[in-house]
Amino acid sequence: LADHDVGVVLASHRVHPLQRLVPDIQAPAIMIPGDLTLEAMGPDGAPATYEATATDDRDGPVPVSFTPPSGSLFPLGTTTVTARASDFHGNQSTKTFTVTVEDTTAPALNLPADMTVEATGPDGAEAAYAATAHDLVSGEVAVAFGIPSGSTFPMGTTEVTATATDAIYEAVDAGIATIICI
Repeated sequence: LADHDVGVVLASHRVHPLQRLVPDIQAPAIMIPGDLTLEAMGPDGAPATYEATATDDRDGPVPVSFTPPSGSLFPLGTTTVTARASDFHGNQSTKTFTVTVEDTTAPALNLPADMTVEATGPDGAEAAYAATAHDLVSGEVAVAFGIPSGSTFPMGTTEVTATATDAIYEAVDAGIATIICI
């Protein structure tokens, strides 16, 4: 190209002649997402996807990279994500945001059906029952009963409750069974 040409083409980018005289010291501007909060999908956490854009005053839109990359699996807790963008002159900018993975889902109880037992004496009858509970993060968790299995139930109707608590101390209570002693 001749000196009198209005601009030159560098790497598919048109540069005005005055821009060659003034050094590029301005880093790209990055627009990042806000902080993210996700529900854990299992004991390893949850995947997070995100996008950002960056624009340079001379180069226009430039790519953004992330550490950790979008689509990564994030553990329970808070992780800082760094977004980076560089222009064609090596000016770099970074911004950060956080991804927080929480376990706010209580365990799911698998409860026995209501029972009818026949009294074996004046105090009523013994009734035995069991329940299981599963949590997405903690896996199988213990179930505690308001009235222990194998207890003697008086004549009439008694409701038994069960509680399952996960490692994050989220509990679920449920009226699990009605014991009717006749």
